[in-house]
Amino acid sequence: MGLAVSQVRLLALTTRKADIELQMQVDSKRKQMLTRKSTELAQQYYSRLQNANIQYATSNGYEDVTYNYLMGASANGSLTDDFFSQVMTGGDYNIPQKFENRMILTDMYGQVVCNNELAIAAAKAKDTYSDQTIANQTVQAIWDIMKSNQNNTTVASIMTKLLSLGKDTAIKYMETMLNNGGYMNGGIVYTDGAGNFYKNASAAKEATLGDPTKICDNEIVKLQEGYCYQVLDMYGKIYGNISGNLCTDSSGSFDLTMTKQATMYLGNLISYLGPILSAAMQNGTTAKITRTKTAIAGDYEDAKTTPPSADGKVHYYDNGSPRTEITAEEYYSYSIADNDNMGYVNAMNTEKLQTGFRSGTYQLVMVTDPTKGIYHKNTTLNYFTHMNYVVEKTDSSKREEITAWFNAEQAAISEQETYWDTEIQNLSTELNSVNTEIDSVKTLKSNAIKSVFDWGGK
Repeated sequence: MGLAVSQVRLLALTTRKADIELQMQVDSKRKQMLTRKSTELAQQYYSRLQNANIQYATSNGYEDVTYNYLMGASANGSLTDDFFSQVMTGGDYNIPQKFENRMILTDMYGQVVCNNELAIAAAKAKDTYSDQTIANQTVQAIWDIMKSNQNNTTVASIMTKLLSLGKDTAIKYMETMLNNGGYMNGGIVYTDGAGNFYKNASAAKEATLGDPTKICDNEIVKLQEGYCYQVLDMYGKIYGNISGNLCTDSSGSFDLTMTKQATMYLGNLISYLGPILSAAMQNGTTAKITRTKTAIAGDYEDAKTTPPSADGKVHYYDNGSPRTEITAEEYYSYSIADNDNMGYVNAMNTEKLQTGFRSGTYQLVMVTDPTKGIYHKNTTLNYFTHMNYVVEKTDSSKREEITAWFNAEQAAISEQETYWDTEIQNLSTELNSVNTEIDSVKTLKSNAIKSVFDWGGK
């Protein structure tokens, strides 16, 4: 009976020993997995530290490049009121301006990532003025944007002046300014009152009261088209009310209603939006635009007169009124079907924009000629960092945030390792105890068998 009990006990202990050894192997593998996890965590930590963001310099350090920084303050698909105030007047609305207006945002295919308002303005201008140059289409789009944003007092005041000149004249001014790169200051010139201009008052006085033949050629000023001049008379006093007005052409004809300040504001806007919109005309945008025929379009198509009238033109009738042409804006209503994915909506999310920069789905490009919308060849990110327009770096606050995350994850792993070390140690202690008991049972069993043989031999 004793031998049978000992045998059962031995089998139970052997089973328990096997279970403990198996559990120790499982826990050991769990520890190994934690070691691998710790290694992967360290690699991920290093990688995140190396994932530098595209940033720009400010007086308070560096900030991540955002859509609003690159393409103008925007909200809900439209330019904001602060955009016009900041870009045109340079007012401090906590909206930083980029160092180079020709640096714009595109997708990997070179399509301009612009908001819905800019995309529609570009589409309207391109449709309506398809027979015109890219420069003309660009300023037509700017005109359309200004016309629809007269809730801004600065825009409204300038549009009032431009409208008083007539659209054709205003467009000519704007196209010249686009070609010049925006506002151009010609400085001070002196006039003799007869349409001639000079570098100094003495030359103007000589031309007026003295002998014009005594004036040197280098004292005569040939006015440059599109430049803004301050015009004084031979006594150094403001001449009429054309002081500081925009020169319309090289003949010296001035627009008497555009002040120097208004001209500067207009030039600033053209300098900012010109590269964006000309590139949109030339390369397209990320926005998918829907064109729907309007009621007037149907009337216009159905009411064509045949044969042509006596003037040789084909006439159309719009509600009984004869017309010979119709603008694309009248013919279509425009809406945005989609501007998501790698377009405006995602670009407004700074984290997605920065990820796009790293993956190459978003690109910075340089518009070499705002009148044509042509990009600089091979302008990689290195070009913009070399020019100090942007930098690649991880700011200290993000570095601290990443380090805090790493330390927290590392602490969690250490806690798990401590737990499994304790479990393995407890199992090891239990295994030693089981082995000791197995040895004891074996000894008892051996002694019992030996005593039986010893008893039987007497």
